[in-house]
Amino acid sequence: MNLNLRAVCVAWMSCALFAMPASAVVVRTFTCAQFGTGCNNVIPAGAPGTTFGSMTPSTVVVPNLGSNAKIVDLDMTINIQHTWRGDIRVLLANPGGNFRELFSEVGTFNNSGDDISVTLNDEAATNIISGPCANMAHACTGTYMPETTPMSFFDGANPSGTWTLGVIDGGSSAVGALLSWSLIITLADTDGDGIEDGPDNCINVANPGQQDIDGDGVGDACDNCVSLKNSTQPDSDGDGVGDACDNCPSKMNVDQADPDSDGRGTACDNCPNTANFDQADGDGDGFGDKCDSDPLVPNPDQQPDAGSPPAVQGTPTCGTCGAGSSVLLPLIAVFPLILRRGRQG
Repeated sequence: MNLNLRAVCVAWMSCALFAMPASAVVVRTFTCAQFGTGCNNVIPAGAPGTTFGSMTPSTVVVPNLGSNAKIVDLDMTINIQHTWRGDIRVLLANPGGNFRELFSEVGTFNNSGDDISVTLNDEAATNIISGPCANMAHACTGTYMPETTPMSFFDGANPSGTWTLGVIDGGSSAVGALLSWSLIITLADTDGDGIEDGPDNCINVANPGQQDIDGDGVGDACDNCVSLKNSTQPDSDGDGVGDACDNCPSKMNVDQADPDSDGRGTACDNCPNTANFDQADGDGDGFGDKCDSDPLVPNPDQQPDAGSPPAVQGTPTCGTCGAGSSVLLPLIAVFPLILRRGRQG
């Protein structure tokens, strides 16, 4: 493994951090004694020349670690008491999976050495069938690679659920017993905050405190609406502000500017400088009635009429005033002439 930070948790009850070379992970150990059943099952001998003796399967139940939990690396410890280790075949099944053989007849079927107490780890230097375990004169202890199926076969899956250990005795006389076994599961911790991805409410943003003010299951550090529940995090305009709290949910406006404080962002407010909570636009020209220069007649260019100078947005004018002024202007122009003629007469 190429790792950077490990939080080692024994039986899920206590954790310790230590430095490793590259990405962050969390390691949890699940023992049969604490999380399993059948931890001391008898391993019966098989009938001579006909059948194998199969131990009643033992289980370890890994609690629900969350839908995002993923195995990065898996190791296993196993401790078997037996007077002929060459008889033993060990298999493991992950939740919902089929049994995979880990090792069989350590060394050879004729290996009459006692007991097996090992850790199976793909990164070990020696395979279990070529190390001391294969020699009947030596104790079978230490850390070894599995013989057949590598532990990495189980990588990438969600570990939550029931794991099953099978032990088969290929001999017809010697019997034994399972003494203990455990799973050592390395889980992904993408953001390196010491909380594995499964229960982490912000997988890609470090937040060791897991604060979640609105209680929507998304941590404040990555919630696009920190104070409003929105567990699915929709963001229609892609501006990083969730629809539930975006003042322009259909128009990108990262700054959420709203100078008139009417709850509509400048990017989608039809009167950006005049508060108009209802956004009423009677003439449908895109300018709200509160700031439309002629709220009764569509005028997207905001010209009150063709003969008048451009109006300033936000200064409403009367749409009928133009007609009245066209009659008064000629009268004003001729009034001095009428006065002058009256004096001459």
